[in-house]
Amino acid sequence: MFSSDKQFTNDQVPDLHGKVSVVTGGNVGIGYHVALQLARRGSRVYLACRSEARAMAAIERLQADLARIAPAIESPDIRFLHLDLSSLKQVASAADKLLAAEPRIHILVNNAGILAVPYTLTADGIEAQFGVNHVGPTLFTARLFATVQASGTVDDPARIVFTSSGAHRRACPDAAHPWTLACINDRESYSPVHAYCRSKLANILTAKQFAQMAAADGAPTVLVNALHPGVVSTDIGRDTYGWFSWFWHIRYLPFAISAEDGALTTLYAVTSDEVREQGYNGEYFMPYGKVGHLIDAAQDKVLQQKLWNFTQSIISEKLSEQS
Repeated sequence: MFSSDKQFTNDQVPDLHGKVSVVTGGNVGIGYHVALQLARRGSRVYLACRSEARAMAAIERLQADLARIAPAIESPDIRFLHLDLSSLKQVASAADKLLAAEPRIHILVNNAGILAVPYTLTADGIEAQFGVNHVGPTLFTARLFATVQASGTVDDPARIVFTSSGAHRRACPDAAHPWTLACINDRESYSPVHAYCRSKLANILTAKQFAQMAAADGAPTVLVNALHPGVVSTDIGRDTYGWFSWFWHIRYLPFAISAEDGALTTLYAVTSDEVREQGYNGEYFMPYGKVGHLIDAAQDKVLQQKLWNFTQSIISEKLSEQS
């Protein structure tokens, strides 16, 4: 599906001593390998995950892997942050807890997500894929944004990335599918695949919105981008069902790249000198560090602003209901 020639490899991740990184969903799959390489190069790494038990087990595995591949790092600093993207109240609490512990945050990887799950609503009454893949990460990023922005410099900008997907191409935000909660939550018209595609388009538009905010006052001190990691062999499809479950497991996964290779595009986005040198901000990367082509909707500034306003209204409404 992608060229086996890797423009970026783990060996190109620069020294990250003194930096703080946050990886959502860092306990498994792509997130695990991103966390591994960030810690290997000296960063303090937070695994922002829903399950403490799974996160702590992942930390043990990471420490064992680091002892094997980077024995010079005697005490890798890997920590757990409880983050449940299906609850906006908990997302806000997690961000506030992190900010209380860390005055500087240099790398934020919005990696966690769900794929083509049966219809369900989050704790806030939002269709699960839109809530977990888009609304939760948007709130988490917004709460951390000022600190991440202040942690970087023009010469060494901080990094934020949203893991999107090539599936964004199948989203169809138009008059028949507007950014409204009634449309997003409509059970009768629910398509698990379309809901996923819609959430991935939202990731790109949101990354562009934060990138625009980062550059509002001139040269940015944080670079915000989105990416497609490739078709990767992870357990993200564990809750798929029906025809798509067959399609995913029989037609996609046999040709998928490994989670380790799937992490490379993320690592490129958040550590590569080239991203800084080229001033990539608001871009969309493909494996393994190429600038990708976007559909028109993913470059539509009016749609971008509509999504932002809609998302902020949801967040404000849901958090005020719980205050």
